[in-house]
Amino acid sequence: MEFSLWFLLIPYGLIAGLACLFFLFNIFHIARYGLQSVKTGAVLMMYTIAFLIICIISVLLVARYDWSAVITLADLFSLSL
Repeated sequence: MEFSLWFLLIPYGLIAGLACLFFLFNIFHIARYGLQSVKTGAVLMMYTIAFLIICIISVLLVARYDWSAVITLADLFSLSL
């Protein structure tokens, strides 16, 4: 059975979407219920910058592969020693 590597991006997309939901949830709760001070703003800024850096690194790593290639299940689960 052969399939395109594009199908392996589906779990990546689901996990990335879940990470974005957690990010938005955390930002909302820190901004809404956190102490309204400069420290809270600094934490929000550092959290946002760290999340963006992780997203950029993740996209750069995923973009390095040729996702149009076709692979078989035997190749996917074979052990090469």
